[in-house]
Amino acid sequence: MLTFIKKSVRKFPTPLSKQKKTYGIFICSCNVEIELPIESVKSNRITECFSCQDLKISSKLNICHPDRQDRLWYWMMERCYNPNEFSYAYYGGKGVRVCDEWHNRAIFKQWVLSMPTYTEDAILDKDILSASLGIYPAIYSPNTCLFISKGVSIQEKLDRNRDKGNLTAQIIKSRAGLSRDSEVSITI
Repeated sequence: MLTFIKKSVRKFPTPLSKQKKTYGIFICSCNVEIELPIESVKSNRITECFSCQDLKISSKLNICHPDRQDRLWYWMMERCYNPNEFSYAYYGGKGVRVCDEWHNRAIFKQWVLSMPTYTEDAILDKDILSASLGIYPAIYSPNTCLFISKGVSIQEKLDRNRDKGNLTAQIIKSRAGLSRDSEVSITI
């Protein structure tokens, strides 16, 4: 549970954001102060600090210290299969699912660590390859997922909304071993 303390600043959430958001200082039930977008807290998209989220993940997965791969797997499953999860309407509610193989967390983690595109700040993307393969709704699977930077993810969504024809995405080191800044053109 987060309690509002005071307004902080207005800033752009990401480098590609076109709109500033108002941030506030909140205190979690565990007495940790955290700066978050006020809108995200009001809409219940964020309900606790990241440490408390890790505790919840730890107890649900029965592990002491979840790593980034555990968090990726947990939130992927929550978005697709938990109707009480805030973003379920945009994932599971639209038919997005996880392949049977990845219901096993160990197999998912093994795949993540084998990916040359995996970095601590990269985002797991299912949309680019699902679209290029004509799979709709998208599916989380080894054949339809890759890791991209947050900026690429935002730009890819903007490009897709603006033009359903050619989608150009800057991919972080593709499986084919392209350089970090290589461009790949995908037709949808």
